[in-house]
Amino acid sequence: MKKKVLISLSIIMALCLTACSGGTAPANTSSNTSEIDTSAEDFTEDDTEAAPEDDIDEEAETIAADETENSEYMKQRGVAGYVDENNIYINEFFGISSLPYPGYRYLSDEIIGYTGNASSAHLDEETITETLDSYNQLVEFVYSDTMMHNYSTVILSKMADDLTMEDVESRIDETVPIMTESYERQGYKDLVCEKTQVTFLGEDTYCIKVAGDYDGTELNLVMVFLIRDGYCATVTVQAETEEKINQLISLFVPIQ
Repeated sequence: MKKKVLISLSIIMALCLTACSGGTAPANTSSNTSEIDTSAEDFTEDDTEAAPEDDIDEEAETIAADETENSEYMKQRGVAGYVDENNIYINEFFGISSLPYPGYRYLSDEIIGYTGNASSAHLDEETITETLDSYNQLVEFVYSDTMMHNYSTVILSKMADDLTMEDVESRIDETVPIMTESYERQGYKDLVCEKTQVTFLGEDTYCIKVAGDYDGTELNLVMVFLIRDGYCATVTVQAETEEKINQLISLFVPIQ
């Protein structure tokens, strides 16, 4: 399904900053890019054909039915956050929360699995730490409208231990060309991938902004990076319009 492909590619692109982090992760950037492209190609091979309307309806019903799968409310587990009983995402480690929005749902672990990534939702702290320290990423959540046209996600990854928020601007400069090449290989047209600033948590924050066309579907995406103690939380918002992107970004607020 095209919407799953777009979500898959967006999540995969969050790996690019890790590839450029300068830490003890595999240092061969071209190798990491190859892995990104292969994952996306494998995913799109089965799913890029136009889906009949009944498949879309079935997909929407699946999201709704699986909404309760994440209802086993957990507390903070090291770097990983949790969704509380009020459907508020809270991450005490990074000091952020994401407020609920009418008509949106947290996608199930099964749907997140379509991207080839693991969810942190039901993992204990030891497993989360081992996974991240092995330079594998974990998806905290994908928060989407019913038809997957608009969504936000948070992805956890390991960075260089000495990397700080002050280093993010230069890392974005290194990451943008990798993302541009990867998106172009996947067939995006009229692509713009650039470093810019967005108001996030009430402050002007450097981010990556992507706009383009994928098989007739418009892509508008913003990625913000939070760094603390050698770990990164990549906040990605994808939406049909810039107004909707700003609306979804505004749902992220500092923990009081």
